[in-house]
Amino acid sequence: MGQRPGARTDVARNALQAKRDAIQNGRAFDETFGPELTALKQHVNDSFPAERGDLEEMLDQGADILRSIAYGKKSIQTLDHDGEVLQEDTSLDFEKQVYNHRYLDAMAKEIVRVAKSVHLTPELVRFEVRVLEAVIDWAEHNPQNFEWLDILKAELAERRAGKDTFELPKPAPKKRGPKPKSYHQMLAAAAKPEPETTPPSFIVPENFEL
Repeated sequence: MGQRPGARTDVARNALQAKRDAIQNGRAFDETFGPELTALKQHVNDSFPAERGDLEEMLDQGADILRSIAYGKKSIQTLDHDGEVLQEDTSLDFEKQVYNHRYLDAMAKEIVRVAKSVHLTPELVRFEVRVLEAVIDWAEHNPQNFEWLDILKAELAERRAGKDTFELPKPAPKKRGPKPKSYHQMLAAAAKPEPETTPPSFIVPENFEL
């Protein structure tokens, strides 16, 4: 038995109101977070000139995660969406888009990687913690195909405990040379007789006179 017309109208009205609420929530986030992001980028510029590129990318990715969540965008990680629908959605203004069009798990994992590559200041640690808290909570409600949750939770737990999670970069693997010969191979090579060489034949040129 289908829904009565009045019930369908209520569902549509509630969905429209939820969308309006999400937009208002997102706009409020934009208004308050914009100046914070600008200040963080200036902090990176002043404190990490050598790592500025990676850390600014980390800030941008974190901002994208927080903004997507604030606007209540739907996950595309269920991988069951029609391609044409997603393509049409990307053509809309951000506020009107239904989906986030980003893989938040991969973005958060990259944030952790960058955060481990330098000794973060307290300002940047607070930012990383804020992003991880938001994305982990989001993952609890959108678990489909969300990966690396254990890595994100471990990093968050260590940061909350006040631990510096800096890790030295791993050295590039050395190229392996030829495998050394065994003792028996060397003995066999030494005992092997040298191949006999035949001296080149001498050809008497034509019209040669003694």
